[in-house]
Amino acid sequence: KHAKAKKVFLNFTMHDDFFNIIVEDDGSGFNNDDRKGIGLSNIAERLSSVEAVYTMESCIGKGTVVTIDIPISQL
Repeated sequence: KHAKAKKVFLNFTMHDDFFNIIVEDDGSGFNNDDRKGIGLSNIAERLSSVEAVYTMESCIGKGTVVTIDIPISQL
C-alpha cells in the first residue's frame, strides 16, 4: 500500500535445513539507512524469536527485496 507497488513476487523454497521466503516488489522503495519504523521492528523481533535470518534491500524508485531463512527445526 505505502510503496504503491504494482507487482509483488513471492517465492517459497524448502531446503534441507531451512525454509526460504523471498518477497520482491516494484514499489517506490526507501533508503536502507532510514529503516526505523515500528512495523519493521516488529517483523525483526518475530523473526528472531524463531531464529530466522533476514535481509532487506531497497533503493528509492527501485522497489524492495526481503529474503527470510527460517531453520526447519523452528517450523
